[in-house]
Amino acid sequence: ENPSTLNDLWIEYRFGISGRKAAKDFTRAEKEEFKSQYCARRHFWLKCAEMIGCGMTPDAAIDAIYRAYGRRTSITNILKQIKIDRKEGWPRLSEKNPSLHTPKTGLKSELSNRPKTLQELWKEYDFGLDGNKAAKKFDAQERGAVKHLYCFRLPFWTKCAEMIRCGMTEEEAIDTIYQAYGVSSSVTMILKKMRIDKRDCSWPYALQPPNAGITWRQSEGANKEEST
Repeated sequence: ENPSTLNDLWIEYRFGISGRKAAKDFTRAEKEEFKSQYCARRHFWLKCAEMIGCGMTPDAAIDAIYRAYGRRTSITNILKQIKIDRKEGWPRLSEKNPSLHTPKTGLKSELSNRPKTLQELWKEYDFGLDGNKAAKKFDAQERGAVKHLYCFRLPFWTKCAEMIRCGMTEEEAIDTIYQAYGVSSSVTMILKKMRIDKRDCSWPYALQPPNAGITWRQSEGANKEEST
């Protein structure tokens, strides 16, 4: 299908559309099966993810791209121009949005000191914070350099990723975790409890993996029905 907006295109990459798998999770074989469409959209996805990793929200990143290429420009033409601009150093994005220019040097492999919310913690893992590399892309040496913080946050990252793979959005997954450990609980306290629950295999009921063949969202819906 042809998404009608850049917002739809980003949702297709992050979460999937119409019950389909998120494009970011495609295997090599799946990328090859949809090679023409995937390659045409890939440069937009990578640029949008880069901008988000530098501190922008998805909506702000998409709005900046629309400003650079024209809101009335078709998605197809925007994607064609993005592919060309990538080779030329993103002249349109740098001209229209000077603050979006990112250096070609490698991203730092550091973790933030005290994320205030689980949303920030997930963003650190998936995209990176403050110009840092996404934690999920750290190699063994980079993980070792921040071993204490990385290991402390890993149970949250792996559990959240597991829930998203099973059909939840990242917002739903994070909200479920907050509900399980207390909305008013600090991030540090939630991480401590998750570390213990992972070690003891004693996850709260809402965080236990669903049965085979049932997505997490379906499992959550069934639980709600049983409780009413």
